Amino acid sequence: MVSINSTIGNKSHNIYADVLTIQNHINKKKWGGAILKLKEDGVCGNKTIEAIKAIQKFINDQQSQRQIIPIDGIISPSGPTFRYLKPFEFLGTSSNNFKTYDKAAGLYGTANTIFTIKSIAEQFLRWQHSIHATPLILIQIGDISFEDGKKMYEHHSHRIGCHVDIRPISKNKNSYSPTKINDKDYDHERTKKLAEIILSQSQVLTVLFNDKSIPGVKSYAGHDDHLHIKLKL
Repeated sequence: MVSINSTIGNKSHNIYADVLTIQNHINKKKWGGAILKLKEDGVCGNKTIEAIKAIQKFINDQQSQRQIIPIDGIISPSGPTFRYLKPFEFLGTSSNNFKTYDKAAGLYGTANTIFTIKSIAEQFLRWQHSIHATPLILIQIGDISFEDGKKMYEHHSHRIGCHVDIRPISKNKNSYSPTKINDKDYDHERTKKLAEIILSQSQVLTVLFNDKSIPGVKSYAGHDDHLHIKLKL
């Protein structure tokens, strides 16, 4: 497990091994040229501090200012900047509780994200068992992030491991086909319960989805066919 022992950055402890760890992980992320590669020398100079600030600005942009973190050039062992820099975890392409519908390369997220999504999947299946629903339908998970955080096609977000797409539930006999809110096979009741479970998670900040009759979700262009979940970093 990747860890640091104390704060690094502006006016911090800047232990050699910790600085080296941060420089290495900054260099592993795909920034599209926004941040120059750092010299991995274990010295927290101006370039390293400016890179940390740029990362913090980038995180705030990805979260649409919903979870604002200070642009202070400091990384703490338990803070959101370090949680972003840690290697993302792989969700997996399927389990007894969920299915996926996009390429495996885009199924990476922070530890908090992966844990929460698996918990949502488990709770949704357990609820169906409790009401004796038939057939039992697993949630379908789409894009999260690439392992290195590079830009995803057609997405502004999905780069920091805490944005997740999930399909609404379909009544179609092929329950795992895509559906939109105005389709005749859209299962409003099960999707409503899925949204309720999602919104009950402590790590969830926002759910974007265009079914205005579902409490707690927010409408956003292009979200008729999936729920976009934004989680805490």
